[in-house]
Amino acid sequence: MQVRRNEALEYLRRVMPGHKALGLLAQKDFESWVRSAGEQVRNKYFSGCWVVSPKQNFFSRRTCFFVHPTLEPTNSLNDVISGLVSNRGFQSMCSSLSAAGLAVIYFIGHSSSDESRMADIGWKGYRYRNEQLEEFDVRRFFMNWGGRGRASRGRPWEGAANRRMSELDTDSLTSILLPQLFYNDLLKTTYRISTQDPYDVDGFIISFDGKVFPIEIKEKFPFDSTMGPTLGVDAGRVLMMLRIALPMDGNAFYVVRQVDESERRELVGWKITTLDQIVMKCSWNLQAGGPGMASSAAGAGTVTSTILLPYNAFDNMLPSTFSEESLRPLWKLGDSVKRQAQHFLTDLERMFIG
Repeated sequence: MQVRRNEALEYLRRVMPGHKALGLLAQKDFESWVRSAGEQVRNKYFSGCWVVSPKQNFFSRRTCFFVHPTLEPTNSLNDVISGLVSNRGFQSMCSSLSAAGLAVIYFIGHSSSDESRMADIGWKGYRYRNEQLEEFDVRRFFMNWGGRGRASRGRPWEGAANRRMSELDTDSLTSILLPQLFYNDLLKTTYRISTQDPYDVDGFIISFDGKVFPIEIKEKFPFDSTMGPTLGVDAGRVLMMLRIALPMDGNAFYVVRQVDESERRELVGWKITTLDQIVMKCSWNLQAGGPGMASSAAGAGTVTSTILLPYNAFDNMLPSTFSEESLRPLWKLGDSVKRQAQHFLTDLERMFIG
C-alpha cells in the first residue's frame, strides 16, 4: 500500500527544513546499502524510533515510539504484530530498551485504500510488555501527557533535497512520510502534545547474540580545523546515544554518508565510528553548530553545539563492520573505552622512547 506521491512530497516540504530532508535521505541510502551488503547484515538491521517525553518529569519518562515503515491494510494488523513478536531481533531490541528504562510503543499506520490520501490513514498503538505488543487506548494515553503542542513548519529545501526526494520510489517515500506524519499530525495536531527535547534514533543493529547498537546516520563532508580534517557531531546526539547505551553497558555507531562539497552533494563513501571512539577522541571545546534535527522536529529552531572529531577517528564502512566477529569486541562500552585508554598510554610511552 502507498500514499499519493504529490501529496506526500508537498506535506514533507511543509513540515521540515531542507537539512532534515537530507538527513532522512541519508537514512534511506544507508538502508539501501544494508540491503546490498547481504543477508548477514540485512537481518541485523531494524529501523529507528522517536525518543519523546512529556515536559513534566521529562528526564525520567522518555518513550521510544517506533513507527511501522509501511502502510498496512486495516485487516492485516494482527499478522504484522504476530510477525514482529516472533522476530528475535525485535524482541532483543525491545527488551534491551525496556531494561534501559525506556518505554517502547509501536504505531502502525493503516488504510483500506491501495493508494491512500493522508486523511485516510488511521493509527493503532501497541505497548511492548511481557514480550508482547498489547493494543492500548491512544487517546486516553496521550491525555495524560497534556500540553498545547503544535506541528512544525518547514523552510525551503536545497536543490539536492528536492531532487533526491523527488527521485525516490513510492515505497521509500512512504517510509519517510509515516514517522513525520505520526509526529506532526497525530502527536502535535490531533493530540496537541507538548514534548521535551524530542530526538530520533535512526536505526539499530542487533547482533545474532542479542546485543543492541543504536545507529546515528548523517550526511556530511570533512572540513579543515586545527585538528586537521575534521567532522562535527551534534553534542545532543552523543548524549542521547549515551542515555540509551550506558544502562545496557552497550555501544553505538555513528555513520556518515560522506559527500563532496558540490551543490549535488555526490556520494564519496561511507564512514563509521563508535561511541567509545567519540568519547575518547573528541575535542573538549564545543563549537556552535547549525539547527539540529531535534529542534527541527520540535519547530523551535534551536542552534546546536557540535563536538569535533578528527576525520581519522572514522573507518570505512564495510559489510564486515557488522559481522559477529567485529561486533563482539565492541559490545561493552566500558571495555571498549578501557582498550582505547591502553592504546593511548602505549602511544604516550612511545613519545619518550623516541
